[in-house]
Amino acid sequence: MTGALTGVRLLRVRDRDGRIRVGVARDGELEVLATDDIVGTLQRGELSEVVDRVPILDRESCALPDPWRLLVPLVAPETWAAGVTYERSRSARIHESRVVDVYDLVYEDERPELFLKDAA
Repeated sequence: MTGALTGVRLLRVRDRDGRIRVGVARDGELEVLATDDIVGTLQRGELSEVVDRVPILDRESCALPDPWRLLVPLVAPETWAAGVTYERSRSARIHESRVVDVYDLVYEDERPELFLKDAA
C-alpha cells in the first residue's frame, strides 16, 4: 500500500492500563492502534485497527490527558562491544582489579572479551 503512511504522525504512548501502544495523531485526536510495534507499522506501510481515541491537548507537543503518557518514538537496542585488547592493557586491568581472577577469567576465556554494554 504505497503512500498509506504519507503525512501520518506516529507516536508511542502508554495507555491507561499501562500498555504501550502506537497511535496516530490527526485532527486533534490520537487514534490508538492495536499494536505496540512502531517499526513494524512503518515496515508494513499500513495502520492496524483503531482500538481507542484520545483527545490531544496540544497539537504541537501532542500532550495527552492523564493517565496517557507520550513515550520516546523508538527504543534503542542494546549494543555489546567486543574485541581484542593489548597485553599491557590486560596487565593494567588485572593490577587495578580487586578480584584478579575476574579479569584473568575474561582474558583467558574462548569467547571475545566484552568491553561495554550500551543503548545504541
